[in-house]
Order: sequence, then structure tokens, then C-alpha cells
Amino acid sequence: MLTWKELDEEFSKLDGPIRHAQIHYQWGGPDGYLAELRGAGLSEVEKTRFENLATIAGKKLSEVAAKSLDPMVWQAPEGLQRWYASLANDSGLMKLGHRVESVRQGQQLPTTYTGRVSDPARASAALALQMSHLPVSWWAWIKARKITIGSVAAALAILGYFGVHPWWVRTVAPPLESSQPTPVRQAPLPSSAPVTNSATIAAQTSVQSQNQSGGITAQTVNITNASQPAPVPAPKPDLALKFVEPSWPALVIENQSDAIARDIKWQVWFLDIDGPRDGKGILQPLPIPIASFDWLRPHDRSGLQALFTPLVMSRVKPGDRIYGSAMVLCPECKRSRSYLVYIKFGESGWFVEDKKMKDGEARFPRASDEEREAFVREIDQQTASVRHAIE
Repeated sequence: MLTWKELDEEFSKLDGPIRHAQIHYQWGGPDGYLAELRGAGLSEVEKTRFENLATIAGKKLSEVAAKSLDPMVWQAPEGLQRWYASLANDSGLMKLGHRVESVRQGQQLPTTYTGRVSDPARASAALALQMSHLPVSWWAWIKARKITIGSVAAALAILGYFGVHPWWVRTVAPPLESSQPTPVRQAPLPSSAPVTNSATIAAQTSVQSQNQSGGITAQTVNITNASQPAPVPAPKPDLALKFVEPSWPALVIENQSDAIARDIKWQVWFLDIDGPRDGKGILQPLPIPIASFDWLRPHDRSGLQALFTPLVMSRVKPGDRIYGSAMVLCPECKRSRSYLVYIKFGESGWFVEDKKMKDGEARFPRASDEEREAFVREIDQQTASVRHAIE
């Protein structure tokens, strides 16, 4: 099977011929999950070559440690569809498309979501290079070294011949019994042995005495070092947010720590300053509720968390300027994170971490125009060097 480096090179060769093709995704609706390569002018030869390479890459994903990939990837069939699923969930290159609400025989059907990955050859080459740096599974490690059960058994037999046993088969031989106890001499405990706060030495000495048979009992000295290394504190979760897709805003939760993050809560507060006002002439924030996420593995990320429900989408229009803030936290997290966000709906946007906020706080301006105008000005004044594009 090709190596990840070789797959990177082979995918790169197809960059020109299928540059304008796209992998189209569809999920959630009555037709279930679909992923297909499409493109105007795409020849059958080029399509077949790309799909063959993608099939090889999809099978090779079994060599990657399971925790390194999005859990959704393993739900796809091995081969072509698994590679497409990894492009959608692990590369970060999938762009969300439109949503379709449909009714059949008077019943509301599940919402259909769409997405796409453009320039699939270049995206696949980048993903193959990314996979080459991920940890491999134990089974792949054993196969790469051509280790068989027979070779392991032979190695254990050779070690056993020379009296060397692995730790899992070592035993401690019982002491030999004797008709008479054997005197045991131990070096006396130094009277000047230092006693410090970090080490406590306890000595227990039995007194020699004659037993009924005339033997001498063993003199024993037990020395215990009571000092213990300081316990290493367990790592705490550290969460961050990433905002994506200005035409259909969503966020991704990232666990940047070595600990599992549980019971995650996130909240956003968005204000459409170009939107309609209520009966009192006040701009109301968009109705986006607080949301939760069960847990995230260390250095893992969530799937897309949609921010704009159909109710929110009905209140905004292309070109509207949306200012807001966001926060993410969990009970065991070493701290929460807050963000300032700007979105020009359907066009562009950016976000920055709000370092002014204390742990557990976020910006939720009151209804006064003065306070909200100051909030908007502060977001506009964020320098380009600290902005992260929403794309």
C-alpha cells in the first residue's frame, strides 16, 4: 500500500486536471448521508483515478490511531466514503452550503444540510500530509515491523532458555525451609543517621533470644523511607472556540489540553445593528440559546455547532452587520474563554479572544443605545493583527 507521502504526491499530480471539481455532501434529510465528486468537464479517467487514490487513502486510515480522527469518520464505510468523511471532518476545508426544509404529505421532514470541499486533489494532498504526522494504531505498528505471533513466541522461548523472563511471567521463589533457623546478621543502624522533613527512618530490631531448641532467632532491621515524591497535579481541560462560515455562522469547540473536557457550556450574544427594532425602538439580540456539549477527548474538536436556526435566519439578510460576544467553559476547566465577534452576514467576518474579561465572564451589553454603541466601537477598534478570519 502507498505511504502517506506517496499519496500526497499522487494527489498533487491531479491538482490541475480536477482543480475545478468539488466533493458535494448532503446529510440529515430523508435521503441520509451522500458524498460525491462532481465537476463540469471532469473526464471519467480523471475521476476514476482520483476515486481510486481516495479509496486507498480511506483504507489506510485504519492505520491511524482512532482517537486522532473525528468519530464521524469511523461511521463511514471503509475506503472512498471514509476518505470523503475525513476530508469533511478532519481537514477543516469543508464549506457549509444551504439547508433545505421540505414537507411530504403534510408532514415536516428532517432538515437537509449541504456542504462542499473545493479543489479535492489539493485538499486530499494536504490531508494525506497531515495524516503522516499522526500517531499510528498498535496493529499498524506491528504490521509495519512484520512482527508475527510465531516470532514473539520464539523470542520468549530463547529468553526462557537463558533464564530471562518477561515481567508478566516472573515469579518470586518461596524461601527454602530449614530444620533450624539460620542466623541473620544485619549492619547496625548508624546512630548518627540524619532525620529530615523529607525522609523519616524507622528501625525495628528484634531481640535475640534462645528458643526451646537452642537455636537463635534472626535479628531483623526494617528501614522504611517515608518520603514520597510530590504528587503531579492532573491536567485540567482548556477549551477554545473557532467561528466558521459567515453565510451560515457556526462554531467549533476545541480541547487544547491533555485532559478530557466534560459538561461543556457555550453561549453567544449577537446583535444585528442593521436589523429591525422592536415596538419600543430597541434592537433586540438574536434569539440564540445557551447550548451544551457532552465531552471532548484531549486535543480533539467538536463538529459544527450551528448558531443560526431558521428563526434567526428569518431575521437577518445578506450584508447585515452583526456584532457579538461568546464564551465557553466547563466545571473542571482551568479557565473560561471569551470572544468578540463581527460578521457581515453572507460575506465575511472575524473574531478575537476578549482578554479583558475575567474568568467566567462575557460581554452582554444592556439595552441602552449608548452602551451598545460603545460595544460596537470596541469591536471595530480591534487591530488586524489579532483578528482571526471567519471562513
